[in-house]
Amino acid sequence: AMVSVPDQTPISITHVANTTAIKGVFERISSQFTSMYKRKAFLHWYIEEGMEENELEDAFLSARDLITEYQDKQDAVVDGDAVCKQSEKYTHKKKDSLLGTTDDEEEESEEEDEDDEPWM
Repeated sequence: AMVSVPDQTPISITHVANTTAIKGVFERISSQFTSMYKRKAFLHWYIEEGMEENELEDAFLSARDLITEYQDKQDAVVDGDAVCKQSEKYTHKKKDSLLGTTDDEEEESEEEDEDDEPWM
């Protein structure tokens, strides 16, 4: 186990993540859909239930747009220094709020931080 928790201790964890790794799954499904759609395989089932062909095409195009967006995010280069500076800035603000820093002191620190590079 990654974390040891004493017995009888109530605990709850939620992990939410967004990753470009899902792009491969979308690409595989898109490829399979294209192959089946070219042969009109199973299309009659959808049409009999009231769906139109253009609705399938719209869904396919939406999926391709999603794949393109994930590819763009995957290709994006993140400036490591900017991320580190933003992380440090957040850590200092969190520490100050725990220590009870006044608003005046926070404004002064924000003015000093304006010279930092913006974080994406």
